[in-house]
Amino acid sequence: MPNVKLFVDPRTPNAAALPERLTALRDMIIAHLDVPVSASQIAIVEAVGVLDQPAINVELRILPGPARTRAALTELAEAFRSQVQQVCDVAVAVRIDQLDPETYVALK
Repeated sequence: MPNVKLFVDPRTPNAAALPERLTALRDMIIAHLDVPVSASQIAIVEAVGVLDQPAINVELRILPGPARTRAALTELAEAFRSQVQQVCDVAVAVRIDQLDPETYVALK
């Protein structure tokens, strides 16, 4: 259940090109995490921030799994950041949070 939000400052160069890349970004995540498309959600949220922080902040929330080690998630974060930076050529921060499966509730 990867839930991905890209918080993008509208002043970001080439930000308008990001929606075209969402499917490819989602495909990379679901392949890396071995989950079906139906379990994933990815969205761009416009957010104006302070100019001295990354123009794009990515938050990825997932449920834990045995293969989701710190090293594997760091690799995913680096790959995701690289793909977004190729489009916009700005600083990109990526944060991955593993949710507590005992308290997580999802209705679809």
